[in-house]
Amino acid sequence: MQHSDPVDYLPPGIPPDLRRRGRLLHGPDGGLVAWDRSTAREVLVCLRGTKIAITAGYAYYSNTADPVAFDGWSAEILHGEHATNYAERTHALAGQGRQVARHGH
Repeated sequence: MQHSDPVDYLPPGIPPDLRRRGRLLHGPDGGLVAWDRSTAREVLVCLRGTKIAITAGYAYYSNTADPVAFDGWSAEILHGEHATNYAERTHALAGQGRQVARHGH
């Protein structure tokens, strides 16, 4: 089933207005949703205190029709790490100056 609305991809902890500001990516990053820097920070605030981990984040150059990733990070859960601790750790990583966060389906 093909989704075209970023709202379909995202956890309910992110308010609909922030979900709708997401940009559905195509090409190699198809199925991922990206936000501009300020909206990404708002999304991070909404996820604080949840068990929703942000497993990866990427910065995109977006002066083209299809944004191109130029920087990124990912975080695996550590052996024995509790889900809440993993989520908190990934939130901290995501908040360390990344341009755009993304969430995959």
